[in-house]
Amino acid sequence: MIMGKETIKDLKLLILLNAWDGIVSYIGVSTKNIEEWNPFMRNIVSNILLLIVVKIIIPTLIISLIILKIKSGVYCPRKVFRKLIRLTLCLYIAVSLIHALWIIKTYRLMAPAIVFIKLLYS
Repeated sequence: MIMGKETIKDLKLLILLNAWDGIVSYIGVSTKNIEEWNPFMRNIVSNILLLIVVKIIIPTLIISLIILKIKSGVYCPRKVFRKLIRLTLCLYIAVSLIHALWIIKTYRLMAPAIVFIKLLYS
């Protein structure tokens, strides 16, 4: 069951990273700081309701069902499944780093403007 517990932790992290990616992608696209790279998500990411359903709710429900099956002992994830989860986590971490870069870049670009505005009003 130790492998099951680790898989469950990985799946929970996958839910969080997936939601983070969706939210940050929406913010980036809607503020025109980034473009969506994933051709399957390109038309979805600009529509917040569709994004919430397709990117957050459906994957969360599917992963939650898998977690429940693991916890109940109905399903024991095979090594290949666990490796695919880890690979997916690595990809989401890479995407999160890319998001972090544009967020930092945007913040630094805005910092001089914020200083200028503060100087104007002081």
